[in-house]
Amino acid sequence: MSLPPIINGSKSRITLDTKNVFIECTATDFTKANIVLDTVVAMFSEYAANPFSVEPVTVNYVNESQEVVNSYVSPQMFTRKETATVKFVNSLIGINVEAEKMVELCSKIQLGPAQLLPGTTEDEGPILEVTVPPTRSDILHAVDIAEDIGIAFGYNNIERKVPQTCTVGGEQPLNQLSDLLREEIARAGYIE
Repeated sequence: MSLPPIINGSKSRITLDTKNVFIECTATDFTKANIVLDTVVAMFSEYAANPFSVEPVTVNYVNESQEVVNSYVSPQMFTRKETATVKFVNSLIGINVEAEKMVELCSKIQLGPAQLLPGTTEDEGPILEVTVPPTRSDILHAVDIAEDIGIAFGYNNIERKVPQTCTVGGEQPLNQLSDLLREEIARAGYIE
């Protein structure tokens, strides 16, 4: 990441008296650019005169005759909902936390507001629905929610247990082949 106007330019230097900041992001991957832009804008917006307020910009794409052919508003700052069953989270982490406590833990890990939804079956139990902010692009599915709840619960608070099954670990043949190919291709001078 490079921030030339902040570190190099005397006319564009950010000071305590700076009132307006335009944040621009360039990348070869549009999705990744939006993730980075949303994260940086969200972090900067904390220090705005009206905290967590952002002025969006309309980006227009024009053709050779200067006609607008496509446009979008940026930053997008999307939030989304993800779900995980309380039973799944408890079994994956190896804990037994009440559903209401999980909702509290979600506010510690920037996944709030969280709420409990009724499960589709009685055996499934309640479903934890979390709100994923634009700054948490690392939350992709239920396993990520469980991992964060484990962190908020505290790994040192998880009771150590001997597994009920006995297995022997080993590398999958496809992974072994992939590793061998990756090493040989890298030795030949190619980059992944």
